[in-house]
Amino acid sequence: MKDTGVYRFQNGVAPDRPREWFTHLKIPQKVRVLRTFFCNGMRFNKIGWVIRKKNNHYIVLVKKFLTLIILIYTVNYLSAQKNSKTDSVSNQRGLEKTWTVQLFREKYFLQPHTQYSGLIIQTDKYYFHFGQKVFRTLDSDSVLYTLCKLGILYPDIIPGGMASTDTTTLTYLVEIKYLNTGPTVRRFHFNLNMTRLSNPIVDFIELTNKNATESTSLFDFIKDASLTFIVQGWIMM
Repeated sequence: MKDTGVYRFQNGVAPDRPREWFTHLKIPQKVRVLRTFFCNGMRFNKIGWVIRKKNNHYIVLVKKFLTLIILIYTVNYLSAQKNSKTDSVSNQRGLEKTWTVQLFREKYFLQPHTQYSGLIIQTDKYYFHFGQKVFRTLDSDSVLYTLCKLGILYPDIIPGGMASTDTTTLTYLVEIKYLNTGPTVRRFHFNLNMTRLSNPIVDFIELTNKNATESTSLFDFIKDASLTFIVQGWIMM
């Protein structure tokens, strides 16, 4: 029989033993047979032969089943990704807490710093000029803004120093309450963003207010506080 490229059954009837018949076909014939089946909207059933397009409810059920499988897989994948990120953040916070405790245990010593004695020029609301060096804060109500305005924090006491042309941004100050030793001492960390560095540096400070009590608010504490410790922590990645 001449192979015309499209297979048709003899008299439109499938053979009695389709699997054996299909096995004895040559490879090009098998490909054409399968192509004919799928182009005509057919598929093999469990016994190896044909379900026609007229059984549309089977096709609908299969589509719904596959959609459900894809949906379940997607939900599980997204859930796993979320849990992985949560675990990663939790692990990072745990590591940072360990590093912080270790840093204060190994590097702490009393450093009584005086307030800045020169002229502090404030421009554009958030910029503080200490001579040629500049600090920038992001929030006029922040603790960092108050520390710069009062001259408690200034460039000359920053560990590692600052270039004379640097504009350094101070952000994300957080009180480390688990390290506070009493109402007169409060410890913090904040990010130091220098123009010459691509990643921020985490710095730690200790403020002391001998007149503070348990009821003293943070801003009242800062007004009469002095800087008693500052140290560089690590570079954030």
